[in-house]
Amino acid sequence: MLPQAAPQFVSYALYRWEVNIRAAAILECVGAGGLGQRIPVTISLFLDHQLLTLILAISAMVTLVDVLSTYLRRRLV
Repeated sequence: MLPQAAPQFVSYALYRWEVNIRAAAILECVGAGGLGQRIPVTISLFLDHQLLTLILAISAMVTLVDVLSTYLRRRLV
């Protein structure tokens, strides 16, 4: 039973991880710390290059999790 459920389990676990990364970025924007905490500061100081870097870093993390999820699901099936 475990080999049949493994792809769905891995997919769901990685999906939840991706959702947590996105939620953390949002929470950080309102003051919880981390990468997202810098976003309002860079916006208020008009530091566009730093803002772009922060947004790209968050996007890269989410994309990496998505690619990892796809790779692991294909490996398990």
